[in-house]
Amino acid sequence: KIQYKSTDPVRGEIHEPLNVVPVVSVSVENPVYVFNETSQSVQVSMTAHSNIEAGTIELCAPNDWKVTPSEINFDTINSGTVRSYLFLN
Repeated sequence: KIQYKSTDPVRGEIHEPLNVVPVVSVSVENPVYVFNETSQSVQVSMTAHSNIEAGTIELCAPNDWKVTPSEINFDTINSGTVRSYLFLN
């Protein structure tokens, strides 16, 4: 367990946990997809762990697959915000 230690003139010695987290984490709705001839949607959730100005998210797929949209641009996201995006294959 890693802690950050500081001293406050009123509260005295303060010990707080130090958490190391990525700027953003991404997850897909279902852990497993089975693709066949039918088009399916893939929902991707993105959680910001700090403020992000803007960016692009894309779903990586084999070259012979068509993913729509190929990428999604997003605007500023504040820390703690969760956004969902939908891709179709």
